[in-house]
This record gives sequence, structure tokens and C-alpha cells, in this order.
Amino acid sequence: MARGLAASANKDNKTCMSNSATRPKITVIGCGHWGKNIVRNLAGMGALGAVADRDTARAAALAENYGVPSVSIDDALRGEAHRALAIATPVVTHAELVSTALAAGKDVFIEKPLSLTRADAEVLLKTAREKNCILMVGHLLRYHPAFMKLLEQVHSGTVGHVRHIAAHRIHYWPAHPDESVLADLAPHDLAMIDGIVASLPDQISVHAYSYLQEPNADIAQVHLQYGKVSAHLYLSRLNPYKEHRFTVLGETGALVFDDSKNWDEKLVLSRPEGPSVHQAIALEMDEPLGREMKHFITCLETRAEPLTGGEHALRVSTILEQLLEAA
Repeated sequence: MARGLAASANKDNKTCMSNSATRPKITVIGCGHWGKNIVRNLAGMGALGAVADRDTARAAALAENYGVPSVSIDDALRGEAHRALAIATPVVTHAELVSTALAAGKDVFIEKPLSLTRADAEVLLKTAREKNCILMVGHLLRYHPAFMKLLEQVHSGTVGHVRHIAAHRIHYWPAHPDESVLADLAPHDLAMIDGIVASLPDQISVHAYSYLQEPNADIAQVHLQYGKVSAHLYLSRLNPYKEHRFTVLGETGALVFDDSKNWDEKLVLSRPEGPSVHQAIALEMDEPLGREMKHFITCLETRAEPLTGGEHALRVSTILEQLLEAA
């Protein structure tokens, strides 16, 4: 199933989209740093309907820039004119906003993670099913060309049976100082791990440390065990050097996705021996967020289950809750 969905997401980027006049219009709630990127992408696709933000001046300025209405958050959540929403707000607001939108029968894209608890995620998924609404979670790296190619290589057996996954996600200063580094950074890697082992781990251990943002952890080390496959996450918001590296070790080699590298070095296949120990894998240059938004639009048009919806989102929220409890 994962391979079929990934292929579908890839196809979204190679197929000409429907005419912008008939394309679904999406209202964006949250016009901060990341919300502005979503607005930019949707506007470029002719799919931006309106914007909303608790900072009404910020929303009005963005609306004027892109020639769309600025509306209240309540109107966006409940108004009949707004059939599809893209929500980019702090994670603590997700459950309430998504619940209200789904209850009103709206299709929703929500930034990662869906929620911080399994219970909230289950309620939201149940409502989405009952209302026949599309619910898609913004696990951006699942749409990154390098990760999609890595997943293709893993499923084709390029490195044999997977035995270990190592994720290093470190940079300087918290983007979300009111959240633990686990809530802020771990969902990226949990979503990618789920593409490889779509299940819940048998064992979890967490070591988290708070230095500058007490009581929220700034650094965390996580170990997950999925049967014979282990995964280790090192997360830090206090490192002056950025490193976003995801390594999949198999029985015959390793695949390394390093998002801090140039495009021609982002994905490398490594073998323990042979004439070419480290071989770069060619990638299609494409903005992951653009791919993600195109996939959401396709799901709106076809009513297909999103690549990062349903059970995938539930597993990520479940594991995240366990990590936060164990920290």
C-alpha cells in the first residue's frame, strides 16, 4: 500500500493539474512562518481561497498581496464558503481546530503532528470518516523527492532486509520554544520511519534534557524497537551546526538521506565494499511542500486517502505520546 500511495504522490507532480478555474480553493488558517509558505504554494497553483490568522493585520497584508479575502478563523472553520482548509498553527491547537472543521464537514490539511495524544487522533479520524472528509497531516518529508526515492530503493531490496534506522535532526535554537524538542522535531523522523516499518514499536526508551527552555527538553535521544528493526533518533535544538540526516542500514548496504546537502548529494547509497563505496542517487529537483500541496489537491478532487492520513497519522501520534510520557 505504501508503495502505491507513494507512486500516486509522485504522479501528482507529473500530471497536469486541472484548470485553475475549477480547482478546489483552500483557505489557510495560520499565516506565520510556515503558513506563509503554504499560502505561497497554493497561490502559485491557483488553489488559494482565503487566509485567516489571529493576527488580523498579518492576515490582511498577506491577503492583499495574493488578492484573496482575509476572513476570521471562526468564519474559516464554520462558513460554508470555505470547503477545504490548510491549518498551520501550534500543535496544542490542532485537536480543537480540526474537530471544529470536520464537524462542519470540511476537508482538512493540518500541519504535523495531527495531535499529541492517540485519544485525540482517534476522535478526529472517526469524525473524518463519519463526515466523509479528507484529513491529511503535513508530514512534509514523506513528500521529499530524496525520501520517496529512498523508500523506492528500500522496497526494491537495494540494501536487503532493513536492520537499523538512524536519524539525526539537530540545529540551533527552538523554532517552537513552548514545545519539547520531541514534539517539535521527532514527528519528521517518526513519519519517515513509518514509511519503512508501518507499525507501532515493541519497545521505547527516551533520554531528554532541558538546558535553556525549562521545563521543555532541548535535546533528546530516542530508541525504538520494531521486532528485528531498531531505530535511534538524536534530536537537538542547541547545536550551532544544522544536520538533518536519515540513514537506513540494510544487510547489504545503507541509504543516507542528508537534507543539508546539495541536491546531487542528498541521497547516497553506501556499500561495505566494491569499486563505488558511496554512490549518489539522481533525484528530481522539486520543492517538497509543493508536492505535498499538489497531493492534497488531488485527494480533494479524487477523494482518495492521503499518503499521510488515517492510520499513518494515528501511529505517529501514538508513538509521539509515548515518547512525551517517557521523557
